[in-house]
Amino acid sequence: MTRRFLTQSRLGNKQSSLLFLSCVLSIFPIQAFSQSIFGDPVYGNLDLQQGFSPDPNISDVQAGGSQEFSECVGYFTSDPTLNLNYEPGSYDLGIFAKSQVDLTIAVNNPSGEWLCNDDSGFFSGDSPALLLQDPQQGIYNIWVGTYSSSSASSAASLVITELDKSDWAGLDIPINTSANTSSSIDLDVTAEPNYGNERLEYGFSPDPFLVELLAGGSFELDVSGCHGYFSSAADFKLDYEANVGTQLGIFAEANADTTLAINIPNGKWVCNDDFESLAASNPGILFEAPVSGSYSIWVGTYSQSDALETNAVLAITELDVSEWEGMDILAGTTGTIDPEGEPNFGVVDLASDFTPDPYSIRVLAGGSSQSTQCEGYFSENPALNLDSNISSGSLSIIGISQTDTTLAVTDAAGNWYCNDDTDFLKDTNPGIYIEQASQGLYKIWIGTYSSEVDAQIPAQLFISQQPRGDWLTMLNPQTETETETEIEIVDNSIQARPAAVQFGSKNN
Repeated sequence: MTRRFLTQSRLGNKQSSLLFLSCVLSIFPIQAFSQSIFGDPVYGNLDLQQGFSPDPNISDVQAGGSQEFSECVGYFTSDPTLNLNYEPGSYDLGIFAKSQVDLTIAVNNPSGEWLCNDDSGFFSGDSPALLLQDPQQGIYNIWVGTYSSSSASSAASLVITELDKSDWAGLDIPINTSANTSSSIDLDVTAEPNYGNERLEYGFSPDPFLVELLAGGSFELDVSGCHGYFSSAADFKLDYEANVGTQLGIFAEANADTTLAINIPNGKWVCNDDFESLAASNPGILFEAPVSGSYSIWVGTYSQSDALETNAVLAITELDVSEWEGMDILAGTTGTIDPEGEPNFGVVDLASDFTPDPYSIRVLAGGSSQSTQCEGYFSENPALNLDSNISSGSLSIIGISQTDTTLAVTDAAGNWYCNDDTDFLKDTNPGIYIEQASQGLYKIWIGTYSSEVDAQIPAQLFISQQPRGDWLTMLNPQTETETETEIEIVDNSIQARPAAVQFGSKNN
């Protein structure tokens, strides 16, 4: 049954409705409404005009909330589900919703009139619908609620159409099972994202925009349809400028079961585990009417055992959802570095006050793997392992090349040291200075800053205990001489690899 009543208009009370409004308000006072027509709509704003296409227009939404609406049956969010800005013509306007649970609808029309429906009679089952004859021009605030509080936060499809009501029952409306929302998730939206941020405007190119990352983390989430293991900080932040009629898709692909959690511009959360238009267990979320603003994106793993062990690709696209599966975004992706891998150029043992200082070795920089801790593109295995018996003093690790290189080093305690360009060297050469060196195994990668640079760039690694203020003086003659270890680089390929090298003597 459809019920009508009036509340205060956005533009003030309509003069023609004052008498009726005063009667209505004596029965249904304004303060009884917990819904806010001025609140930011959970799924944004939708602009449609007569003859819009496609018809029907379908939005995947989350139905229900914790608020009861005293004059409309059901449970709703305080803010609208969607705001429709409509320019009518000669057609009637239909608004209805479909789900696997019993739904209700509440609409505040442009003149401030409230319309409610639970079971419309246009469909078999429990689907609500409103038929607006001679619809007004302006903003319609639309809430999709659930009849029962236990069904709140259920996936639903909100449908807007100008088709004749006799055609509604025959429409093939897919039941949304894709997105779950929540307003209270303890992930940190203020932290720096793990894999950076990007501003994209509608029509961006290339499309899809891809981000390679390691999925998951140690933070377990199991609230309001959001499940999985995530890092505390977002993996990626998107600053998006939307346009009318453009949809936005965000999805991820991996060889393990992954999940998505997104904090959207109005502060709400949207989550998904398995998206029906993607193969296997890949998550995706389609925003039919995206709004401009910041989207903080987490790619998690469904299983704790896959956390930080799963290479994934995050895709951001405006292409139709039917094209997502064919993108094959995992093809040609990079891997991650392997600290347990055999070093490409062997192991060197160095003790305190080793000579000659610096120790130097020719290596090849770069590769197709990335580190979650350090910027750059590296070989999967370390370039060199340093077995350190340096009991006191500092330790310097330096990379020299004719291209922009980076360093990634981990020590025996699992601490990571990273550098791209140091102020103590010329050009774009990296250097790491550890003031109090520890004994144990150091694993050293030398990479290239850009993925566009061909991998396997000739480079030279230096290990020293000299002060970093002396680096330039120390290195000037060394960069022109042969090293103690015979490494021949021919056509950028390794012709020989050194065995372990002993310099100095170890303390017993």
